[in-house]
Amino acid sequence: MTRGPAPLRAAALLLAAGVLPGAAAAQHFPAQPAGYLMSATARDGRAVWVNPAALVRRPEASVGVDVTATFGDATAHVSQFGATLASHGLAFGWSRTEPRTIGAPTASLPAITTFVLGLGLGDAAFSAGAAKRWYKGRTRSASAWEVGTQFRATQALEFSLVYRDIGSPAVSAYRGIVPGDTLLPARLVPGVGITLLAGRLRGAVEWEWASSFVTRVTRVGWSLEVTERLTVMGRADLSERPEERSLALAAQWRTQKLRGTMYGAQPSLGDRQDLGAAVQAYTAPAPARRRR
Repeated sequence: MTRGPAPLRAAALLLAAGVLPGAAAAQHFPAQPAGYLMSATARDGRAVWVNPAALVRRPEASVGVDVTATFGDATAHVSQFGATLASHGLAFGWSRTEPRTIGAPTASLPAITTFVLGLGLGDAAFSAGAAKRWYKGRTRSASAWEVGTQFRATQALEFSLVYRDIGSPAVSAYRGIVPGDTLLPARLVPGVGITLLAGRLRGAVEWEWASSFVTRVTRVGWSLEVTERLTVMGRADLSERPEERSLALAAQWRTQKLRGTMYGAQPSLGDRQDLGAAVQAYTAPAPARRRR
C-alpha cells in the first residue's frame, strides 16, 4: 500500500455502471469486474469500475483485457469484452456489451459501449476519487459522474462511500423487447470491509440506496488467499427485485507480473449463466532500500 500525504481531495469524472430498473436493461452496462469486486475492498486498476478512490491503494501500473460469454436457451454468445489501463491512481476502461433478447436467443439487441476515466488520490489511510463514464447506446449517448472514498479506521476495518450515476442519464437501449430510453438512477453506496487472518481473508458488505434512502440491493462479498498465488472470491447481490439478484464466484491466479481471473455468475433473471476470463499484466515499484 502506498504511503504519502493523508486526506486529499479528488476531482475528476464518472458515471458508474449502475444496476438498472428494467429487466432486459439490467444486463447492458455492468463491466465484468463490477460483477465480483466490492467498493470497500477493491485495490487494482479494475477498481475504476467499482470505486475510483481505490485506484491509489496499490502502487502499480497495469493493463488488462476481459471477455464474458453468456449461456442460456441452449445457445451461447460472447456478451461482453473490454480492457483497462491504469497507473498511479489514473485509470481508463472500455467495455462493449452485446446482449440478446430474453426469450429470443437468436435476436441480438444493439450493443452498448462504455468508456470510463477515473482518478484516485490519497494514501492507505484515506483516499478519494472521481470518474466519468460515457455510454453509447442504440440512438442516444449519455454521460454521468461518480465520486467515492475509502477510509481505513483500523488495520482490520475499512469504510467506503460511493455516489453513482450522478445526473441519472438516459441511454438508448431496450426495456424488455421494446425499444426505448433507459434511465440510470443515481445511487448512494455505503460499504464496510473487514480484514482477518493477517490479511488473507477479507469480507465486505455494501448497500445501494436509491431516492429517499431506500435500499435496493444489499451486497455481500469475500475473498480468501488460499495460497500465495491463488485467491478465491465470492459475491451475492440480494434484492426484492428478482432482476437485481445474482451470485458470483471468481478465482485468481497471480504471478510476479500477471493476474489471471476466471469468473462465473448466475443472475436470477432467466435461465442463463455468465462465464468470463480476464488477464492483467502489472508492474510494481521495487521496495526502497535502506541506507546503511
